[in-house]
Amino acid sequence: MEAKKTQVADIVSKGLEQDDITSENLRHISEEIDNSADDKEKTEEEKELDGLSLEELIESFEEIIDKPVQEIRHKVELIRNLYYKKREDLLESLKHQFIEEGGDEKDFKTPMDILGLDRKFKDLFERFKEKREKYEEEQRKIREQNYQEKLAILEKVKKLTTSTKDFDQVYKEFKQLERKWKELGQVPKEVYRDLMNQWNQARKEFYDWVKINEEFRQIDFKRNYDAKIAIIQRAEALIYEPDPVKAYRELQELHREWKESGPVAKEQREKLWENFKALSHQINKRHQEYFKTLKERQRKNLEAKTRLCEVAEKIAVLDLQTVKEWQEKTKIILELQQLWRKVGRVPKKHNQEIYERFRKACDQFFERKREFFRQHQEILLENLKKKEELARKAEELKESTEWGKTARAFEKLFEQWKKIGPVPREKSDEVWQRFRTARLEFFRRKRQHLKELRKQERENLNKKLALIEKIKNLELADNQEENIKLLNEIEKEWNSIGFVPFKEKDRILDMYRQAIEDKFGQVNLDEENRRKLMFEQRLQNILESNNPKRLLAREIDRYRSTLSKLKADVLKLENNLEMFKDSPEELLKDFKDKIERLKENIKTYEGYISRMVNEYKKLQ
Repeated sequence: MEAKKTQVADIVSKGLEQDDITSENLRHISEEIDNSADDKEKTEEEKELDGLSLEELIESFEEIIDKPVQEIRHKVELIRNLYYKKREDLLESLKHQFIEEGGDEKDFKTPMDILGLDRKFKDLFERFKEKREKYEEEQRKIREQNYQEKLAILEKVKKLTTSTKDFDQVYKEFKQLERKWKELGQVPKEVYRDLMNQWNQARKEFYDWVKINEEFRQIDFKRNYDAKIAIIQRAEALIYEPDPVKAYRELQELHREWKESGPVAKEQREKLWENFKALSHQINKRHQEYFKTLKERQRKNLEAKTRLCEVAEKIAVLDLQTVKEWQEKTKIILELQQLWRKVGRVPKKHNQEIYERFRKACDQFFERKREFFRQHQEILLENLKKKEELARKAEELKESTEWGKTARAFEKLFEQWKKIGPVPREKSDEVWQRFRTARLEFFRRKRQHLKELRKQERENLNKKLALIEKIKNLELADNQEENIKLLNEIEKEWNSIGFVPFKEKDRILDMYRQAIEDKFGQVNLDEENRRKLMFEQRLQNILESNNPKRLLAREIDRYRSTLSKLKADVLKLENNLEMFKDSPEELLKDFKDKIERLKENIKTYEGYISRMVNEYKKLQ
């Protein structure tokens, strides 16, 4: 693990390339920062408050607001700092979540619940400030009053040296003044040192003047000795106080009490002072080391935040082209911001500069991201319009009964759909379901139609087979007109039956034509008249049918196909005639006769086609 951390540190310190900027590398940086952050020492009170939410900090504030200012001012300061730090972190997190969801940073507003908490906290802090100002004014007045009273006591002590009263009475009065001096409490800081010098000098002069007997001096020294021993014991306890700042503050109070505790016997004086001074040195040293460690920690924090700035700045200028790339780098930026919040304070003179540097890189990244997604959103919306248009066309086509044409149209629509590209995520499923549902509905109807059609075609096949058998077994009359009329009725019946299965179409048509030819062959008509008569009758049957346009178009296609075949046969025979021009005359005559017959047939078919085309135009 240590080797991996060193590797990450080296990568970051030398400058990360794009491929190095990954969540894995950042997790290693996070571990280094976490290890550094673990060194930070907190008091029990700070630890307790650090785990509270904004609402819980306000509740804690409310619980102590009515207590005396001197008891709560330190805790209020902790609550205030934590409240605004946690509020800033929360708003930063909510802002990036808002931006992640597509919002514009300029549109982000502080949520109403946080504003409500702010008002509540502000009201509490205003109450505290009023109490604090009132308390400080009262304390200022008290200190000033104490100062005036101590000056009066000082003058009285000075006058005792010229008193003519009884010694016991003078000494008793002195002790009363000394006790009252101690009870009065603090004076303004600016006069404290001079006042204490005057007081000590006055007491010294008093003791020198009265030349108090040894017994009284020993009693006084003993009382002062006990007081100084108690001070030393309290100083010893401060050695084990976990908070060096608190220990330092309490030590200053002990020094004040030491100065006011009075003299001790000369032989004890130096030893007591050396003990107290040694303890003071330890406490002061720990206080200095704490701030030295704090300074070093802040220096390391500055290095860590500088590294985070470098990574953020590299990401901020990357040429990202896809949504996936932006999402991956956004995740890394958010991880960087989490790491930033984990890192402790930096030296005060660098705090604003390093924060603005990191914020600038993040803002640059998210500004470029917003521009990318703004352009991307325009493309998505354009794609959505195209797909909605395809869905609309599909919905128009779903009820169509032009099965082949519509199926091809759906396939074309689907190919267009696949080429369009993505749409907004919230609309993707909706527009796809519209298109898909219409498409499925059409092909469901088509399958049902084909199923019914196949069934009908099989029935038609059986009907046509029965009709062919009927034609074969038909007994012709002696009267030619009646036979032709009968065959025409059979032709109408054939045309009215409808389609048969595709694979049976040619076979059944050949069977039908052969049966018709066989019967017409028994009618005494020449080939040309018989063919013309059959054409005219068939054309009439088509024109009288339920769907003449479709049947006529199919018949024209069939005649054109036959015409093309006849022309190909003529061309082939003419080529062969050229090849066999030196053949016997009889063979050549057969070729020529056959070519002439085919050409006559071509003219006949062209006439039939022309006639049918004219009839088709009339149906338009």
